[in-house]
Amino acid sequence: MVSNAANSTGEELLKGFIKGRIIDASTEEGVPYASIIIAQDGKTVGGNITDTDGRFIVKDLQEGNYLLTVQFMGYESKSLPVSVGKKADQNVGLIKIKPSDKVLDGVTVSSERIKVQQQLGKKVVNITPELIAGNTNIAEVLQQIPDVNIDGDGKISLRGESNVRVLIDNKPTQLSAEEALKSLSPELVDRIDVITNPSAKYDPEGLSGIINIITKKNNIKGFNGATRLSLGTNDKYMGGMNFNYRVNKFNFFVEANAAKRRFVNEKGFTRTFDNTENVLSQNQTVGENSGFQQYKIGTDYFIDSVNTLSFYYQYFKWQQEGKNPFEQNLEDAQNKSTILGNSTSKNINEGHQFDLNYRRDFKNGFLESDLWAMDGHGQFSTSNSQHEHGGTGTLNQRNSNFFTFQIFVPSFDYTLNINKKHKVELGYKGEYLDAFSNSENFNGSELHQFGYDYNGAISGLYSTYSTQINKLQLQAGLRAERASQTGIIKKEGQDTPFTYSYNSLFPSLTIVEPLNKKSTIGFSYSRRVRRPNIDQIAPFEVYSDPQNVQRGNPNLKPSFTNSLELSYNLNGEKYSLSVSPYTRLGNDVIRSYSFFDEQLQANVSTFDNLGSVQTYGLSLSGDVTLFKWWTTSGGVDLTHIDFNDTTYNIPNRPNMNTNFKWNNTFTLPAKFKLVTNANYSGYNYGLQNTSDPAYALTMTLSRNILQNKGNLSLRAQNIVYSGYRNHVYGLGFEEENFYIGEQPIYTVNFSYRFGNMKIAGRKRKINTQGGL
Repeated sequence: MVSNAANSTGEELLKGFIKGRIIDASTEEGVPYASIIIAQDGKTVGGNITDTDGRFIVKDLQEGNYLLTVQFMGYESKSLPVSVGKKADQNVGLIKIKPSDKVLDGVTVSSERIKVQQQLGKKVVNITPELIAGNTNIAEVLQQIPDVNIDGDGKISLRGESNVRVLIDNKPTQLSAEEALKSLSPELVDRIDVITNPSAKYDPEGLSGIINIITKKNNIKGFNGATRLSLGTNDKYMGGMNFNYRVNKFNFFVEANAAKRRFVNEKGFTRTFDNTENVLSQNQTVGENSGFQQYKIGTDYFIDSVNTLSFYYQYFKWQQEGKNPFEQNLEDAQNKSTILGNSTSKNINEGHQFDLNYRRDFKNGFLESDLWAMDGHGQFSTSNSQHEHGGTGTLNQRNSNFFTFQIFVPSFDYTLNINKKHKVELGYKGEYLDAFSNSENFNGSELHQFGYDYNGAISGLYSTYSTQINKLQLQAGLRAERASQTGIIKKEGQDTPFTYSYNSLFPSLTIVEPLNKKSTIGFSYSRRVRRPNIDQIAPFEVYSDPQNVQRGNPNLKPSFTNSLELSYNLNGEKYSLSVSPYTRLGNDVIRSYSFFDEQLQANVSTFDNLGSVQTYGLSLSGDVTLFKWWTTSGGVDLTHIDFNDTTYNIPNRPNMNTNFKWNNTFTLPAKFKLVTNANYSGYNYGLQNTSDPAYALTMTLSRNILQNKGNLSLRAQNIVYSGYRNHVYGLGFEEENFYIGEQPIYTVNFSYRFGNMKIAGRKRKINTQGGL
């Protein structure tokens, strides 16, 4: 290169700039925080990092020839010559960079470190082969992600708070979070957005935030597809396939997935009572058979270069059956009685989804409308029979519940990029639910019938404004919502109408400031809400067994929380680090609690607004490539909760809840990979309970086969495993519970991709992979 630092006359040359945008070569999405290096004659003369949309500008460059280099973790570096001429500026346009895939000593090392990216207002977890190795559903993948925890009952929590909103492609699900996550293959998922402080564009439901699972969008020409099969010990089977055919202006896609699994677990409790010497204990073998079916068909119509219309239909069915024999012992000072019994359960959830999406792209933005609907029905029933050991009398108890539901979610979004530094988003989203339930409960002597008609309506308007001030990036938003719950509670022939409605404002703010090419600091704030659902409101007594009852509370109110978070992110060539102190300040927080009912002689679980709750926490996560063959990552979440409630006396309550995750990827000879996932939770506490330390270790050995189009893996889940044990300090009783899941579980997994793998020239702008 020829240096042009000065001309022969000694006149100062014009100073210009180089600008452009860095995008992912496969997804064509902007790559944030990539390093831009401008060199001349082997010396660095300028540089910058990209903004959240992948755009950059390097100023104060004199006329001359330069070498522009793009660097970002997990991607191949890319260099290209550029010039600043007499016009004193150069727009290099789009620069595409590809995920790293280097060959070292005959061993392939893929882009293992690009798992987690910090973007404006959210943490993006990219689904890599190492992350999903051997996993049969997305719930198993979530177990590896920092800040996210799933307990022995399948309940998901984010930073210690179980009220988290789970979305699939920005849409809700009628299935429980556990059912939906276990029904989604990780092969179909592109990324997981963990949003602890969502912007005003998102529904504010979920005190701890949102977990948004984004499925893959196929932008490959011609015919292609994939198939997958999983076989596990003790009758666990799962399979699926998807096909895609893109020709001219149309794209057609078909998807089918099914599973059948059997689990055998152990659980039980020991309950002591205040002012008596009675001790009630129960040990139970939990035999569970579950399965699901999901079929989907749809099309995209590319009307022209800026207009796209899409439609899909999906059928789903989730079913679960359990047969659980138990032994129950009641002891007092003089006697001991033993009761033998058996409980059964059946859960079916079946329905249909429809989605119609239209998108129009403009030069400086886009307009998108989406109409999504779900229609379905289900039933849930339990029965218990028990008799005293050596006796002849039998006590029978049963519950049955039939329900229907219809959900309609319309949304309209408009985005305008005013210029390179200013962007405005406007939109509307509604969520309308119509549900009906008819139930009956037989408690051994009396039959009770009850049900409800329920209508829920949420309408929200939002606006966000994003700007860049020097290097500082700011996004502010406001969402206005009108929410209402109306219906009729039907109990013993009496109809009781109820109505509850409210208007609320939900502001949000996110600020990110790059410190240098490798690090950023940030601040975010959002106001969140937890709305009581109909099952928490309806004042019915539902028996899971004769000793345990759940009861709704018709006086529940929504609870609101203000969430604040600081963040520091560091990205090096072989490492990354994220540190986030946070706090949540909640009022009228909805919590479940338990007490012993003397009249029912049963433990009753119900809900109430328990005043203010303050949560303080610290989240740390990161990864590092220690050697060419070893990458390690992990995270720890520390949480302290002030319930401001003195009702429950918990002895030796800890001051901090601790959750830790550690993942490793080892590249072995002969193209094998070994992935280990370890989870640990400490001596933690809740409103009226503590839990003992728990840990689990899973290992997966995998290898690409069939010219890298196939993958074969062997997974050993819970090869080291503690189970779960907690202590409940209720009103009138204390209780110790335990749960031991099946261990170990061995699974063989196979996946294969086929057909044309050439990416189409025009990227699909819209989403065609809806959620359950």
